[in-house]
This record gives sequence, C-alpha cells and structure tokens, in this order.
Amino acid sequence: MMKIAIVFTLILLILQNQKSIGQDCLLDSIGNKKIVYNEFNKPILIQYKDNFYEHGGQVTVYSQINYSIDNNLSSISNYVVDLSGDTIIKPSITQRFEFVNNKLSKIIDTYANSDDIVWENDKIIEYKYYYWANNVIDSSQTRILKYKYANDNVDNMLYKELTGYLFMDLYFSYDSFINPYYKSDLAIIEGSLTEYSCKNNWLKSDGTGDFAVKANRIISYNKYNYPTKIISDYGNGNKSTQTFSYRIINSIVNKSYSDKISIYPNPACDYINIANKTNERINSVSIIDLHGRIIRQFLNSDKISVDGIENGIYFIKLILEKQTIVSKVMIKSS
Repeated sequence: MMKIAIVFTLILLILQNQKSIGQDCLLDSIGNKKIVYNEFNKPILIQYKDNFYEHGGQVTVYSQINYSIDNNLSSISNYVVDLSGDTIIKPSITQRFEFVNNKLSKIIDTYANSDDIVWENDKIIEYKYYYWANNVIDSSQTRILKYKYANDNVDNMLYKELTGYLFMDLYFSYDSFINPYYKSDLAIIEGSLTEYSCKNNWLKSDGTGDFAVKANRIISYNKYNYPTKIISDYGNGNKSTQTFSYRIINSIVNKSYSDKISIYPNPACDYINIANKTNERINSVSIIDLHGRIIRQFLNSDKISVDGIENGIYFIKLILEKQTIVSKVMIKSS
C-alpha cells in the first residue's frame, strides 16, 4: 500500500532553445538497472538482469521510453530477452501518458488511471487515482492525493479515498543535497512524486493513517553531493537499500557558451543561420529529429539549408572545438 501511495511516475524535462547538453552528474544506474540515453541525455531504455526460471534462468528485462512528436513522454513499453537473444515476452505498452499544454494531464496503466491532475505554476498539487475493475473504473475505490510545498520540496502528502477513509497524511523533512530524480524522466521508472517534485532528498517522513509509517533514511554521497546509497527504514520491520552510479558531465562552461551562439530564424523556412561569438570554430552542425536520427550534417558551416525537410520540431547540434551545444528549432516550409 505504501508503494501505491507514493509511486506516481512522471515526466520529462523539455529541452529549450539554446540549452546545452547535460548536467553535472547524469544518473547511470540504479542498483542493477542500467540506463541508456540518447545524445540529448534523455533516457530511452532501462535494462536489468532477472531470473525467469520458467524460461530457463537469467533474462534481460527492457523498459523502452517513448516520446511524442512534441517531445513529451508518450508511453513505456516492456519486453524480455533470454540468454540466446530471443524475445520471450514481446513488447507491450505498460503505461501511457497524456499532456495538455506541455503539462502532464493523465497516466494510464493496467490497473489504474492517474487523472484530474491539478497544477499550480510548475507544481502538482492534486490528482485522483481511479482503479480499473473488469475494464471499467471502479468508483468505489477512487482515491485522491494532495500535496503542500515548503520552498522547493513537498511538505505534506495526503492520501485518502473519496469516501473519507484515510490511508496516509505524511510530513517530510529533507537534506540540502541534490536529488537526482528532480524533474527527471527517470522518475517514470524508479522514482515517486515526492522524488520528482523535490530538489532535495527526503530524510524523514512521519504522519497518521492506517498505512502511515515513520520512515528514516541514511544517505551516502559522492563529492558532487549526489546520493550513492540510500538506506530506508520504515519503522515496521521493512528496510530497503538503493544504490546509484553516475556519469560526470562538465556542463558549466556549456551554459555560458549557449549565450554566445545564436541560431535564427526560428521557425526556419529555407536556411538556418548560426552566429558564433565564441573563440572556437564550429566543427560540425547536425539536424536531428525527435527520435535522435541525424537528418543532415554539415562541416564548418554557419548557414545550413533546411529545404526539403518535413515540417516539425528538430534539434540543431553544434560541435565546437571544446564544447557541444544543442538548440531546438522549428522547421516550417513556406
């Protein structure tokens, strides 16, 4: 029940114009789950080993993360491959996501719908959890979650049935370090709404309700203040341990470089111009679609043709002598 209460899988960061690739630490694995990224550091696949004895032992489980043409999270597909490389469980969509004005509006999975999501500025403050029963919503089990914030973290989570039955009324306290799930696509696989919504790592939770527990966490950090191990004690005899590893990305210089690169016009009809005010030469320019495919590539050019490219949203990837910068553009033929 605790898992049902706090697992609310969520969304992606929208790449904005002139945004450089990466962050200081990119989450590379969670326990035995290995994360695969596209060239914009967006997770597209998570894989891990498991034992399926009915299929002869160890298998590899894959979760493929799919995005819409608007670069919003679209769905998650799972499949399983055995040691011989044969797909023993075919790909199937386990979750679907809907967005309105680039804000999450619904999560649909096999067991329930997370719907009626209420946003206040950039924070989710309420949603309802509708259970499925025989392919229809069982209104007798409809549950609601409400959130209150203190600074940049969830302060209170209220979880109850619409009948008034209280599951949990939790309060959280936090450290001052970096939560690797914050506003991350990875929350759709491993994190919870609390982790998605909070810049820091929660250390304690306390509250009332039939399923409320007093939880405490001990967290180990690397030199960048990202967690490497989280040990959670739920005070009822249950404990869990999570481990994390990272790829270190030096993006501090990139952020300043993005202010010295101008890409125009946007939308573009025939050509895209690149104004470079850095001291570095642009070695290559690539036009890349939302699936990560290179549509066109140019060497040492400050004016590139988009003639013949279908209308839509694309990324312009600039490789300089020391830096890489990615910008989002719209191509709209005249």
